[in-house]
Amino acid sequence: MSRKLVRNILFYVMTLALVLTAALLVAFTVHSKERMDEREAERYYRGLEREFVSDVGEFLNGIGCMNSGVTLTRVVDGEGNRAYTVTVHHRKIDQMEQVEREELAGQMAALSFAAEGCTFEYHFLLAE
Repeated sequence: MSRKLVRNILFYVMTLALVLTAALLVAFTVHSKERMDEREAERYYRGLEREFVSDVGEFLNGIGCMNSGVTLTRVVDGEGNRAYTVTVHHRKIDQMEQVEREELAGQMAALSFAAEGCTFEYHFLLAE
């Protein structure tokens, strides 16, 4: 092979290697940015969740259900929608009628945070 042909082949190989390297760096940067956005969103929702559980606990204390057990669980789907389940237990709630518990769930729903893609369900853990 002639020296010029070898140089041309070497030039194209090096150019291809640089283009592939640049493409990989861009892809890694985008992927890293997406992960950072997910972490920021998770941090944001965790703060809302802690505040919500605290607000529900204070509300229940205010109506005489001192030291109620309040549990918040969530399921996050692939699109980022969150389904929350709020479970509450206290002996005074055990003694309430179903209508009163439904009314209580409505009052607690007013404390929930309004975020797109979030749904809340309220359950009462009753002693049998």
